[in-house]
Amino acid sequence: RSKTTRKHCSHKWPRLSRTLRYPPEAPSFALFCPSRRSYPDADQNLTPRIILGLWHPLFLLPAARHLPTCKRYHIGISFPLARRFFWRACDGFSIAFPMLMSAEGQRFLEECKREGKRVCAWTVNGREEMVWCKRMGVEAIITDRVAFCVGVREEV
Repeated sequence: RSKTTRKHCSHKWPRLSRTLRYPPEAPSFALFCPSRRSYPDADQNLTPRIILGLWHPLFLLPAARHLPTCKRYHIGISFPLARRFFWRACDGFSIAFPMLMSAEGQRFLEECKREGKRVCAWTVNGREEMVWCKRMGVEAIITDRVAFCVGVREEV
């Protein structure tokens, strides 16, 4: 890609998600390493913008080994598992929206704020849910209604 394209996309945050469909040492982490080397100053300008979405703790070590400068987010629905296995190793959490609405979810959000951990919510499609996320400090949402979400964000 041209430098213009790279500069134009420099605000984008790609997300790579790993599931148990593939073994932890499957080549996708390792295959990404050579391709990132073709990007000038990848460790400063590319990989810090990539978020690795990790569902299972088995992927933590391969992620750290192959892509140490990428951000790591745990994708899940269990706060005890997030705390036990992912708290120290991850920069943030991508949590199912209904879980965040619970009293435990709100405590988790507060804990993340105190500790500098970022939180994303999925799948948020309703206006009230989007507004709630904004008010509660959820950094990003995953939605099926992107244009609608942008409109709500501009209103709030």
